[in-house]
Amino acid sequence: MVDDEECRTPCRANETRFLGDCTCAEGFTASEDTRGHCCRPGQLWSIGRSVCAGVPSLCPAGTIADAASESCRLEHPPLPGAPACPRGMAGIPATTFTMGPADQAPAHAVSLSAYCIDIDEVTVNQYAGCVGAHACSPPNRGANWEVPGRADFPVDDVDWQQASQFCAWRDVRLPTEAEWELAARGTDGRTYPWGNEPPNDARLRWSGSCARPMCAGTSSPVGTHAPSSPYGLHDMAGNVWEWTSDRWGALAAVAARDPRGAASGDSRVIRGGGWHELQPARVAATTRVAHNPADRHYAIGFRCATSPSRPHD
Repeated sequence: MVDDEECRTPCRANETRFLGDCTCAEGFTASEDTRGHCCRPGQLWSIGRSVCAGVPSLCPAGTIADAASESCRLEHPPLPGAPACPRGMAGIPATTFTMGPADQAPAHAVSLSAYCIDIDEVTVNQYAGCVGAHACSPPNRGANWEVPGRADFPVDDVDWQQASQFCAWRDVRLPTEAEWELAARGTDGRTYPWGNEPPNDARLRWSGSCARPMCAGTSSPVGTHAPSSPYGLHDMAGNVWEWTSDRWGALAAVAARDPRGAASGDSRVIRGGGWHELQPARVAATTRVAHNPADRHYAIGFRCATSPSRPHD
């Protein structure tokens, strides 16, 4: 009689049998590949070599570990026609899109030149660099500034001038309202950065799921949620509202090219919704709000943009 143990499929390298099943042996963990090969911490299964191989445990921002090449690769490779962008920015190719909800006036066609925009909201740690260089004034000590453990949270409680000064310190600028909307929703007319499905806690930081004002408590570290835009940007809905460069005014009802907002006005446009919002409409990619540029608010931050001229082929 053949022993049942002899009929079983042999365990793979670095595996042991436990209660009849093969599992990773002590000191090994399942690698993030489709077959769950067992590798030591800091290694991934190399598809090309069919062995566990070391890959960088900490890849630079904007890159991820690639087991096949045993190196870091771009998390979001540039799109055809996208500009060559500084590190930490995504390239948006020149295109035309419908700005505003397509079924509501004044939705209109907007053509934008290629540009770059930050993948993440500006963090407390990044802003602190500007303060340390004496190029920016400190924010109010609000939800995140000078709070231990929040270096990777979005900087908040900054007014429009402070946001502009930080971007200028980096030799970039605030995005226009049109640039912000395109980066958030792309060209397919989606309602939210991720699509048309309603918001939930897996997609953004907001207070809609717990359904009480400010019940989310605070923002979350930037990039906590999966990229929530067609261009791989994080936190384009929820977390903190974001300053744009535009003055508040009625949107044009006709086609426009590289619009820059109203020529005059006392308010600036903020976009994206914040962690304290309850209603889905408040975090929609087309929602626009007028805000006093001198006001500092616990749920307003920003990201930067720029307009380089070298496109990718």
